[in-house]
Amino acid sequence: MHLLATSTLLAVIIATTSAAQYKNYTEFDLFKNTGFVPCPVNAKATNDASTTDFAASRWVTTQEQVCRYMAGTPIIIPTTPSQTAFFPWYPTYLLQAVSLSLSYLGLWLTLRSMTKQQGTPSVRIPRLFWIQLPFDAVRIIAFLFKAIHGFADEKRLAWINVLLWLLPFTYVFITLLAAQEQSTSRQYVYTPTPQGLEFQTSDHPEHKIQSATEVQALSLTQPKAWNGIPTRWKVILISSILATILLLTFSLATVIEHWQFRWISPSTALDKQTYIPIPNAVSNPSTLGQLPNTCLEYLSSDTLQHTEFFHQDSERKAFAVITTLQLVFSLFSLSAIFRGNKTLLSRSSQVLIINAAITCLGLFIPAFAVGMLIVKEKGAVLRFTNDLEVTGGCTFAFLGMKREVGYWDVPYEFGFRVAMSFFGAA
Repeated sequence: MHLLATSTLLAVIIATTSAAQYKNYTEFDLFKNTGFVPCPVNAKATNDASTTDFAASRWVTTQEQVCRYMAGTPIIIPTTPSQTAFFPWYPTYLLQAVSLSLSYLGLWLTLRSMTKQQGTPSVRIPRLFWIQLPFDAVRIIAFLFKAIHGFADEKRLAWINVLLWLLPFTYVFITLLAAQEQSTSRQYVYTPTPQGLEFQTSDHPEHKIQSATEVQALSLTQPKAWNGIPTRWKVILISSILATILLLTFSLATVIEHWQFRWISPSTALDKQTYIPIPNAVSNPSTLGQLPNTCLEYLSSDTLQHTEFFHQDSERKAFAVITTLQLVFSLFSLSAIFRGNKTLLSRSSQVLIINAAITCLGLFIPAFAVGMLIVKEKGAVLRFTNDLEVTGGCTFAFLGMKREVGYWDVPYEFGFRVAMSFFGAA
């Protein structure tokens, strides 16, 4: 009789632990982009005997692996990924690298055009510069939007591109050079001499020089007064300086905040969760189906919410290290820019080359590294409780997103995420 009752109870539980059990939630809420389905009741006494941790994480690639760790009554908790959960895997890094490479290529073509016109009466700024400028301004706006939004709501704290600040910094030097060339329209007086032609410019009437090369060198070593710079160049210059300061400040603050997630702030804080449980699932567990009373009592106690259960620390640490190295690399490499007494033209060229190299290497190398990591560990992370006595005979779990294509197969905010990567912001 006891055996019959037990079998009947198991049959009822198995029937309720099915797709119908989660009718209040979407497939993405429960299984993300993994394609897995609910598991039946598992009579195993323990989930994973290899660890004594209350909350354990395992990489799973098959349905059998998922169910192997779901002892007792398996309960998948519906969750929503925070912005932190969308780690910048190789598709994100590659799109940022290609997009920013085009911007640096455009600035190089602009600088090359101005270099060819050195010593001429009028330097024309190529049309490409004016086409590129508003696009790069949108990059800055997108970055600031993501950064400010993330600090206002930590659930929206994203992995912003900490190398983007190098772009407006490059604009500072390109703009200074362009402003200097267009601040005054030079007039040249040519005087024949036995040695050849002597040049005299309107902005240096007291100094006769022997060649156009000397005109160029003199103009570079004696910049024009601020009042002589056209207004549009003043606006671009000031905006570039402010953008550099703001982006660098937010980059530093973001790196600190990502480390703060684990080692400074209390790790059980709700706003530090990588995956956020859907409120109704925790406040009203009956929406998860017909569960044993002991499991309902545990979930209703809110104990699970205030543990590290909904954290994904291993990946977060890895990307915190990558982001930190990117920022440190950019800061240390800039020391080469200010060495020596150079003309504005040569310094602008040096800034452009160094910043472009830092940006490309700082994005292509991590793209390759994390790509190799994905090859090594495929599938998704299953996070589950590992003590049936504490949880009332149920295993509570949630699934992270599969990362093989960098979450680009996840519809959740897809267009927004791709746009941010395209602009090189996040």
